[in-house]
Amino acid sequence: MAMREDTGSLDRLWGEGLLKVFISHKAEDKVLAKNVKNSFRVYGVTSFVAHEDIVPMHEWQSEIERALFSMDLLVALLTEKFSESNWTDQEIGVAIGRGVPVVPVRLGRDPYGFIGKYQAIRGTNASKIVDDVIEYIRQEARISGRLKELVEQAVVTAAEDFSIVEQSNILRRIESEINGYPPNLSAVLRETFAYENGQFDIERIFDNLIRRSDVDDSLRDLAKDAYISAVADASNFARANQLARYLKEIDALTYLQAEHLMRAFNENDQVNNAFNFEPIVAKELSRMAGTNFIMEDDPEWGGRILTKLSF
Repeated sequence: MAMREDTGSLDRLWGEGLLKVFISHKAEDKVLAKNVKNSFRVYGVTSFVAHEDIVPMHEWQSEIERALFSMDLLVALLTEKFSESNWTDQEIGVAIGRGVPVVPVRLGRDPYGFIGKYQAIRGTNASKIVDDVIEYIRQEARISGRLKELVEQAVVTAAEDFSIVEQSNILRRIESEINGYPPNLSAVLRETFAYENGQFDIERIFDNLIRRSDVDDSLRDLAKDAYISAVADASNFARANQLARYLKEIDALTYLQAEHLMRAFNENDQVNNAFNFEPIVAKELSRMAGTNFIMEDDPEWGGRILTKLSF
């Protein structure tokens, strides 16, 4: 009965969100866990991160228990020392006992024990982990229809929030991201993402981040978001045609990035009518997103638009 206490305490614990995800992790991986939590937030999904390095007094244990007994999903960040924690195996045990789906993320260790039978997703950066968790839920037959419906709702809601790639928000995110790097690298990144004369220098961004092999995934994702923002904001055909040539250099996009690039193309007539964009955008977006996009006539629009055939 203690786990069914007032709804207010659970609202305080989780906050607002379509889905409640418990992120199980080792203490030394708390930065990754926090980044995964932030990436889930983009989808309107709320997460709980229990930091192992906090002494588990009664009040703290109660918070963890409330989260475990009210979660919809558990994501396990399986780093090499994951099982050495005093808590992670117990957290997974609660999930299995309650019949809550567990999604293992392979980060140096394969699933073991009771979750050894589950297909793991391969971890890279936080946004890719979250994208793969979303897809895992959609495809996994053992996961309930209710959970799948909540995930679909979260994806649609997030895709409609185009403010993610508005330039003012991109600039704030860039500044926040840059602040986490050493001063010498921060200076280089500020120059790379310099917003001059009302636009990003996409050639400089690609040269410094996309075309290099030693750049971490979070910076690559930020570079891709800056590109999508530039497409949405392209003010003439010349700028749009210039941006089109970068499409083939982008290796992959998250679901949200693909949705936002589609929307940027459809809603900016300078891009939609640019002769370099229209012939290649459906093919390149399909490659980058791993799903099918086509160009089709839209009588209401009075022209051709990008459409996604399947998620």
